[in-house]
Amino acid sequence: SPSRTKMSFGFGIGDFLAVGTLALDLYKQCRDSPGEYKALAGDMRSLTFILQDIGDLVGEHHLTAAKEDELLEHGANSRILLSELQEMLRKYRSLDTQSRRTWDRLRWNSKAVMDLRARIVTNVTMLNSFYASVTS
Repeated sequence: SPSRTKMSFGFGIGDFLAVGTLALDLYKQCRDSPGEYKALAGDMRSLTFILQDIGDLVGEHHLTAAKEDELLEHGANSRILLSELQEMLRKYRSLDTQSRRTWDRLRWNSKAVMDLRARIVTNVTMLNSFYASVTS
């Protein structure tokens, strides 16, 4: 189908598995960081777990074309979200200590961070729903 071809172009099952690896790396960075980054660790832990569960599921179940398209869409959305977090972490780690304190006060209390956390939670909910639909 045109949708399947379009969705598969640029993002495939292998990319989905790579998203799980990236999520684990970012979870560890959040977990091992001071201050506000720790607040993201719980959300990232949930995302990492469901991505791992789905990665295992893909190896064990045959997905219909529609389910594969749905999975690839969720994976692409996850990759966008994780790329945004990765960029925020990269910028933060490039700052000196005084600049980090200022960044903490300005950036981590911002609407952008709250929105990112909300999107992570929404993503986890959608991935959990997908997982349940395939395993039930």
